[in-house]
Amino acid sequence: MQDGVRANGVDLSADGNLNWIVGNLGDIPVVTIDYRTYSAVGWTIDATEDGTRFTNQRTRRGMFVSIEKVEAF
Repeated sequence: MQDGVRANGVDLSADGNLNWIVGNLGDIPVVTIDYRTYSAVGWTIDATEDGTRFTNQRTRRGMFVSIEKVEAF
C-alpha cells in the first residue's frame, strides 16, 4: 500500500533500489514478449514461464517479477 492505495508497479534503479509505486499508464499499446532473453537500454531481460528477470548490465543488480512475487537482488 502507498498512501492508502494498492501499489500496482515497481520502480527499480540500476543500483538495485526497488520502490513500490501507484500508477495508471492508461490505454497504452501492449507488446507481448516471447520467452527469451532481450537487451534494452543497459538492461538484460530474461523472460521465462516462471517469471521475468531484469538485470542491469553495469551493476548486475535487478529484480525478478512473477505472478506470485517481486524480488530485488
